[in-house]
Amino acid sequence: MNRIRMFAAAVILGGLCTGLTVMGQDKTEKKGPNVQDPVKGAKESDKNKALQDLDLASRLIQYGRTNKHAESLLIAAQILHNTPTTKLKVKATVVGEKKADVAEPVKANNSPKALVAEAKKLSTSAAVESLAKATLIILDEEPRGRLGGPGVDGPFILYPNQERTWNGMTFVGGQMAEVAIANGVYGRMILEVRDQFGNVVARDNVPGSFYNCRWTPAFTGPFTIRLTNLDTIAFRCGMATN
Repeated sequence: MNRIRMFAAAVILGGLCTGLTVMGQDKTEKKGPNVQDPVKGAKESDKNKALQDLDLASRLIQYGRTNKHAESLLIAAQILHNTPTTKLKVKATVVGEKKADVAEPVKANNSPKALVAEAKKLSTSAAVESLAKATLIILDEEPRGRLGGPGVDGPFILYPNQERTWNGMTFVGGQMAEVAIANGVYGRMILEVRDQFGNVVARDNVPGSFYNCRWTPAFTGPFTIRLTNLDTIAFRCGMATN
């Protein structure tokens, strides 16, 4: 996985992320008692690393489809195969009506094997064919990596002016907490995290295709995560958290 991440990072640094929202644009408020400064020298948990892998895969998929870059889809397929996830146990609630006059977002198949098939349609070059064969061999193997993994919810559709809220999500004190949203296309949304006292501890309201909030709880406790669609179109989103 490290080799894949290094290769993907090199590709991105070479220009794959042009026009994409950069991670870490959340604005931490640091209000209330249950938030602290990140612990210096603290090691990232396996779930945090896996969450970053999922974010990287989402960005590669978006770039590959936008720019018809087959290699991006193949690398994303490998990352997804080797990154275990679990279904989020906390059920979300949605406030706001479904807009009948708003078009539903295009449904895309982001399974690893579907990405390989999509990549082969984009290019018939020898390099892509070779990487596709290598990727299929990897997909036939048992996934490597950690048991469990980040909790995920979606894909789900969020219509204009709708709010999707996950209440009572517990995060461990002293360890970095993170929530990531991929909404597929550029849009105006707000991702916000509040502690059990109602204080905003993190917010990402920078328009883009990805939203991310990170914070460090001072003690183990419940948090509320809310995603709000401020745009005039509907988005097909996916959420992941450690």
